[in-house]
Amino acid sequence: MFYLLEMDSEKIKSEGSGIAMVHATKGGMEKRKFPLPDLETQRAIVTEIEAEQALVNANKELIRLFEAKIKTTINRVWGESEAVSSSRAGQPEEPVDQAGGASTAPCAMSLAS
Repeated sequence: MFYLLEMDSEKIKSEGSGIAMVHATKGGMEKRKFPLPDLETQRAIVTEIEAEQALVNANKELIRLFEAKIKTTINRVWGESEAVSSSRAGQPEEPVDQAGGASTAPCAMSLAS
């Protein structure tokens, strides 16, 4: 709709009223005809959009699965069990610096030689 109105904006402005700010009238917009593809083409477009939406939904599910796998792997690397990570459910995560780097929370690890 936006693009159709944009393409016809000069004609809409010429039919409008006002000096500093041109106003389109309701009647003028109701009389305007918008080209539509035939019903078969519309159905083909809907079918294509639905197929693309199914792909989007499948990708969202893949992202959710991989995020869970990444979390499990990080917990395993850092020696945390699922019980520990699930006990943190609902607690806020540690802050991350503005550059997206490591946590600004104090480190509990000792660097003694």
